[in-house]
Amino acid sequence: MTYILLSLDNTLKLVTQYFTNEKINMVLRSTLYILIILISTFIILKLYKKFITRALRLNTQEKRKMTIGKVIISIGRAAIWFVSILLILKVLKVDITPILAGAGILGLAVGLGAQRLVSDFINGFFILFEDRFNVGEIVEIESFTGEVMDIGLRTTTIKNWKGALKIMSNGEIHSIINHSRHNSIAIVDFKVSYETDLGSVGAILNDHFKNKKYTNGSLVDIPEYIGAISFNDSEITCRVVSTCRPFEHFQFERDLRSDIKVVLESNNIYMPYPHLVIKKEL
Repeated sequence: MTYILLSLDNTLKLVTQYFTNEKINMVLRSTLYILIILISTFIILKLYKKFITRALRLNTQEKRKMTIGKVIISIGRAAIWFVSILLILKVLKVDITPILAGAGILGLAVGLGAQRLVSDFINGFFILFEDRFNVGEIVEIESFTGEVMDIGLRTTTIKNWKGALKIMSNGEIHSIINHSRHNSIAIVDFKVSYETDLGSVGAILNDHFKNKKYTNGSLVDIPEYIGAISFNDSEITCRVVSTCRPFEHFQFERDLRSDIKVVLESNNIYMPYPHLVIKKEL
């Protein structure tokens, strides 16, 4: 019993010697500072997310904005927490100089070791930020044409008209042809013989185009006969053009070819084709 009492007495003396009023005040002050830093961090994070959401209008369903917003919020959250941790370490009297140096070296090592990945992410961010193309648009990238199915920070997925999916790294995307931003031109060439009156062909077709009610929703304005574009060995090539909605000219060109054939034949104008005459000697 006496031994226990002596031990308690010695322990109390040690605690009293170590936890002086000054040290207690320092611990309390440090704890208060850390609490203030943590509370401020949560408030800043909430305000930051709210600001980005309003600035980019992330309450919309536009996938490009949602992706950009998530990236900006994630980067900002990481930066805010990094600064907060450094402030807490400074309050705890920890030398943060080696940490900053180590973070710089680590960042350099990651950058050198994952250059391809970093390139994909950077190019993916600029694709989204600069609005080069969106999901649902028709684009041509590296000789592959199709509909954009998904845009990520690292890869982009495109599906062509055959249903084949191509997943390409964003770092490999250098040249982009976007077929969905402006109207397309439908071009139909057809041939007539040299005996055909080109003035009559133009009058017949233009009159037909003005009176026909095209039900194709892709048409922007009525077709127009622009005349002969080349002279060949046995026929003249003529052209009809029209403006369609973006990347919808292929179907309209097919419909227009059939329409032109019917109109010309109904007016006794036939398209030339090679004839082979075989004579039998008697």
